[in-house]
Formats: sequence, structure tokens, C-alpha cells
Amino acid sequence: MTLKKAFSFPDVEGLYLLTDGKPDTSCSLVLSEVRRLKETRDVRVHTISLNSSGRTAVHFLRDLASLTGGRYHCPAGEDSLFKIRGLLTRGFIHQTDPGLPLFEGDDLRRLAQEITKARSFLGQAQALRTQLQKKNSTEPKVASP
Repeated sequence: MTLKKAFSFPDVEGLYLLTDGKPDTSCSLVLSEVRRLKETRDVRVHTISLNSSGRTAVHFLRDLASLTGGRYHCPAGEDSLFKIRGLLTRGFIHQTDPGLPLFEGDDLRRLAQEITKARSFLGQAQALRTQLQKKNSTEPKVASP
């Protein structure tokens, strides 16, 4: 088992597992073995899916990364990248800008969560600004002597 060998290196702190799918052996067997290896070594396994089409493989890679304190990554499609690029370069002008797609990878999912929070804060700030403008325009003007 490749992960077992990688855990045996004395100075290893983290691993990057690039794969196109689930392991040749049982997913639960691999996770059990890694759980046992983690008892003696604190090694993070970051998983990178080169093909996110199989749900079993995605769950396995996500579970493996989570078990070791690592992160799961998978490539985003061109449409997703285009939407992200547009929002990040144009900015969050309107709360009604198109929503982001659901992402598989941990980093992109976190980015989407932060963008959603930023949109919420933007909406709150715009509402507060509108209220203040209305209040200022309805108050009587006091002439100074």
C-alpha cells in the first residue's frame, strides 16, 4: 500500500494523493489502515481528484482527507471558473449577481461560502445606506443664524 510506505518516511508531514478514482482495494480497508497509521504519525493527506465523476471515489477522497486533517481538491469546470473569475474581477456590484455553482473541492466550497457571506453583508450595507439617505432627506433643514 503506497500510503503505508509514505507514512513510514521519518520527516513526512503531509502527502498529496493525486488519483483518477477510488483505490483498487476496499475504501473502508484503506481508511481503517490510515486511521491505524495516524495513531503513531500525524501526517495530513491532501487528496486531489483528477476525475470527480464517481460519487464513491469523491466520498472516499473526502473522507481520507478529513480523517487526516487534510483537504480535498477537485478541478472545477470551465463554466464554474468563468463565473468565479467574473465575480472576482467585476466585484459584488449587485446582490442579484448570478450564484456560484456547488463545488466539490474544499477550497472552492470555502471560497463560495465567503462570497455568499460578502453578498449578505453587501445587501445589509445597501439597505442601511438607503435608510440613512431617506432619513436625511426627510429631516427638516435648520437654518443657522
